[in-house]
Amino acid sequence: MPILSIFGKKKRAMLYHIRSGKISETCYMEELTDDIEEILDSHNGTNGPNSFVFIKNTQFHTKDIVLYGDIDLNNKIDINYIKHKKLINEDKGFTAYTQMNYDTGEIILEKDEKPTWYQSWNVLNNFKMRYCEIGKPKKIFIYIIRRKHHISNDL
Repeated sequence: MPILSIFGKKKRAMLYHIRSGKISETCYMEELTDDIEEILDSHNGTNGPNSFVFIKNTQFHTKDIVLYGDIDLNNKIDINYIKHKKLINEDKGFTAYTQMNYDTGEIILEKDEKPTWYQSWNVLNNFKMRYCEIGKPKKIFIYIIRRKHHISNDL
């Protein structure tokens, strides 16, 4: 059967997106570079919980930095932390590949050579799929971007 690889296809993967009224929240994961880690380490806790940090011309509220650092999916502490953070849209779940190998980032394609999907609420599988998309780096950076939207009353 044909195989499709998603391994390392993206620089940044979206873990979830939620829009509620005028606010949207999108959670991303990307490789943690030494430069970004240095900024985060130097800022970590120094300016209080209501402070901001600038990374790549983007202002982050410290509460929107979900996690950063080494990741080991063979470590139960790391796995439990990922599950605890609930990095998923709990109402909609996510669209998962039916036959995906989370170790290699490969998807077995069906007869028509297209991937098949299903809806899932498995937080760890969502994380693993997105982790494969960014090439399974040793260190990761997960953060939330919040946006306010203007809602017009005009019909």
